[in-house]
Parts: sequence; C-alpha cells; structure tokens
Amino acid sequence: MTLEALATSIAHEVRQPLTSIVMSGNALQRYISDTPPKLEKARLNAERIIAAGHRGSQILDDIRKLFGTDERAQDPIDVNALTLTVLRNFDGELKKHNIATRLELKAELPQIIGPQRSTARGPC
Repeated sequence: MTLEALATSIAHEVRQPLTSIVMSGNALQRYISDTPPKLEKARLNAERIIAAGHRGSQILDDIRKLFGTDERAQDPIDVNALTLTVLRNFDGELKKHNIATRLELKAELPQIIGPQRSTARGPC
C-alpha cells in the first residue's frame, strides 16, 4: 500500500466519527435551545457523541498498533461476546439507518486466539 493510499484510508476512517460528533453536537445544541428543551433527543445525541468519540479513539489505537513493533500477548476470545460488542458499537448507526438486527448466537462456540485488548476505557 502506498503512503498516499494509507493516508487517504486513515483520513477517511478518522473523518467518519468526527463528522458524527459535529453533527450530533449541532443537533444537541438545537434540542437544548428549544422551548421547552427536547431532553430525550438531546440525551440520544449526547450518547452518539460519546460513541463516536470512542470509535475515533479505537481507530487511533488500531493505527498505533498497526505500526507498533511490540508483540502482544494472545488470549482466547469469545466470539459471541465480540459479536455483542460490535453490535453495541454500531447500534446508533444501525438505528439511524433503520436497520433491524436479529441475533442468533450459537452456544459452545470454540474460542479463537487473538491479541489482548485494553479495557482501560471500560466496555464499549
């Protein structure tokens, strides 16, 4: 991959959560300024801002890891738990685009081996 293509890809990935933060922030200001304030819509936009901030942070962490040289410990990963985390992370976007999900997790899936994930920020 060329540096130009890599830079374009990184810019695209980072721009998505930033755009979401700006749009949700603008909507949040409108909902709070309404008389009476639309508190439920304001709360939903605040949640979107937080989720987009976490997505942006994860993108930057992933970029850092991509270019890192240190070996990370490998641990078993529960595929069902990973699937639930991904769906939680995309919940706002799925709802925004009126996409319904139906989850059918299989019990007793074998775990896969992958890099340890930092839990410093807590669950997504």
